[in-house]
Amino acid sequence: MGLTRAGIPVYLIGDRRHGEAKVLWRPEGGEHRSAATYAPGETLKLPGDVAAEIPVDVLPQR
Repeated sequence: MGLTRAGIPVYLIGDRRHGEAKVLWRPEGGEHRSAATYAPGETLKLPGDVAAEIPVDVLPQR
């Protein structure tokens, strides 16, 4: 993934089709070493220096 190679430390993906969100972090060796998936009703937590929390329900849906 290009963002990994660019050293983007935290990457948030909103999956509108399934209403989920995925957070990828710890880029190393061309891939993110850590990932978490959050479902509607959950609060996603952005790791590291960002350290923000976002309710998945506020992300745009289909």
